[in-house]
Amino acid sequence: MIEGFDGKEEIALEIRAAVLQKIVLYMKHYKDLDPPKIEKPLRATIEEILPAWDADFINLEHEMLFELTIGASFLAINPLLDLTNAKIASLIKGKTPEEIKSIFNI
Repeated sequence: MIEGFDGKEEIALEIRAAVLQKIVLYMKHYKDLDPPKIEKPLRATIEEILPAWDADFINLEHEMLFELTIGASFLAINPLLDLTNAKIASLIKGKTPEEIKSIFNI
């Protein structure tokens, strides 16, 4: 139980069902396992530093990746937040500001 809540309060989630499904998938996968620790700063690609399951799981379209990051943050799922942040960092690592703008359609 979350401290300060008795379980009767409603929490409004502004998370699309597809994003929530990804979060549940991640939580089920790591139910009895420890998620991998992600070294910071990244010294290699996501595929090189993560187990195959995680690398495949986080290989998402940018919109889903950003929504998953927001959902992980909102729900305080720190290992998932670290994973999404690492993926975002890997997308911009070594890129010029113009390339980053192009990647994120800014």
